[in-house]
Amino acid sequence: MIASASLSGLWLAVGGGYVLVGAIVALRLASRQASRAAALAAVACWPLMLPLLSSPSSAAPSGPLAARIEQCARELRATMADPAAADVPVVDDLDDLVRDLQQADERLGMVDALVADVGGASPAVAGLEALRGARARAAAEVEAVLDGMVELRLSIGLRSLAGNAVPVQDRLVDLRARLGALDEIAQFDHPRQS
Repeated sequence: MIASASLSGLWLAVGGGYVLVGAIVALRLASRQASRAAALAAVACWPLMLPLLSSPSSAAPSGPLAARIEQCARELRATMADPAAADVPVVDDLDDLVRDLQQADERLGMVDALVADVGGASPAVAGLEALRGARARAAAEVEAVLDGMVELRLSIGLRSLAGNAVPVQDRLVDLRARLGALDEIAQFDHPRQS
């Protein structure tokens, strides 16, 4: 009888601990801007939600083109999901492209802050004009990729009218490759010194 009372007390403590850990995970997910459903599910299923805590935070992007990137991504997703655009898959490449755009935009924001800081202190610093030029080329490439996303939306619209195929995934891969060229441009602008 004493063993069963201590055993039920043990189960009560384990169950309470499980719910407590679930509540902590739920609060952490909510603070990372996770959906309410995911946060609530964490109370009961917190072991399954742990990977969401280790994924990058979905904090608002902070670069100079963040709003346009978000708008283009949202509009392209909506176009791809529209019932009139039947058989157009929403592919993972779009998420990868958006992540790459956000990273490039964050780098642009960092360079903008650096140019403002260094340029305001001493505008004749060597390398400042080279940095401004590289920033302008990088921003132009990001803008070109965003324009490509708009063109893809238009192609999907034409496809829905004409019925011809639009290679959505191939086009997204091409846009990612163009964005990836920014790293190559940076290597040419500033070759490593041995």
